[in-house]
Amino acid sequence: MTATVLPRLFTFQPIERQAALIRLAFPGAHRVGVLLSANQSGLLDELETDLRTQGLSLVNAILAKDEQLITPLENVLSEADLLLALPDPVVFNRNTAQSILLTSYRYRHPVFGYSRSLTRAGALLSLHSSPAEIGRQTAEWVSNALLGPVVRLPAPAHPAYFSISINEQVARSLGFTLPPEAALEKRLGGMR
Repeated sequence: MTATVLPRLFTFQPIERQAALIRLAFPGAHRVGVLLSANQSGLLDELETDLRTQGLSLVNAILAKDEQLITPLENVLSEADLLLALPDPVVFNRNTAQSILLTSYRYRHPVFGYSRSLTRAGALLSLHSSPAEIGRQTAEWVSNALLGPVVRLPAPAHPAYFSISINEQVARSLGFTLPPEAALEKRLGGMR
């Protein structure tokens, strides 16, 4: 048996899955806002393609180095129906998250997040994978890899298992009625 390194499991949810959840949770939405740093601007083509597949259009702004966040954020929010938060540390970090959430709330636009903690902080809902879900997938990879005479691990992949969290207080405040988390997870899981 040959030793190998475990493949990297991306904790970032695939954009295709995020777009599908946006369509399920916000059937009346048409324009999805995204604020990215220049480092993450390479995601724009994939975002546009996967959103278009769900009948959604992309409204975006690229945050220039050392640029203040508020003007690009307000430009995006003035044209979008909701804000898709991506794990871009230049845009979303401990110094900016509260301001982004409050500004979005002031525009009465929901924020679609990427972690349970972002939901607790004020995002309307988030799509994320817990450490237990990532551990489950990793254990499956290792178990399957050890079945043959040579250890063969799969290529890096997005998480197969995921959870959805909803901030019910934000939903009520913004006037949204969403299906329960478990129902959304089941419907989204069936779209694989």
